[in-house]
Amino acid sequence: MEAANLGIDGIETYYGYDHCDPWRPSPRQTELVRAIGNRLDLWHTCGTDAHGLKISRRL
Repeated sequence: MEAANLGIDGIETYYGYDHCDPWRPSPRQTELVRAIGNRLDLWHTCGTDAHGLKISRRL
């Protein structure tokens, strides 16, 4: 909420909170974050960073 008040444009909605392999967004957390973003009128994004040697196992 505070970040939205400071003027951010978007929120990283699609994220692999479950750290699964291969990577995919975590449904329950994605829906919660999406609802917050919608309520605050923010853009929804997906993180593209990868850590480690395997792109399909983003953290």
